[in-house]
Amino acid sequence: MPLATLWRDPVVSQSPEDFRPVYFGMGRALQTPIYRRHTLVPGARIKGPAVIEEKTSTTVIYPKQIAQIDGHLNIEISVEADSTETALKRYFDGVVDVYASLPIRAAGDSESLLC
Repeated sequence: MPLATLWRDPVVSQSPEDFRPVYFGMGRALQTPIYRRHTLVPGARIKGPAVIEEKTSTTVIYPKQIAQIDGHLNIEISVEADSTETALKRYFDGVVDVYASLPIRAAGDSESLLC
């Protein structure tokens, strides 16, 4: 199957070759899936923690990171959006929008708003 055809699939399921304990600086080892780079196909998406091994290098995918294999077999790593962080940002962006729309009065004005 040509690479272009495989790449059209948004996410391809990829199975790890092995699992090993790996330390990520959290005080304990996590059982971590190990992938072989030569078996990864375009569209494969790997959620961290994970390790991708090949003959000349090792790529570490930390917790809260996602590796995506692109159409040229490059590994693109991005940070997973934290739902709590995203919700807080959305909330505070809304609060800033509300305050930005309030009228501002000069000091000494009897009708000044106190924020």
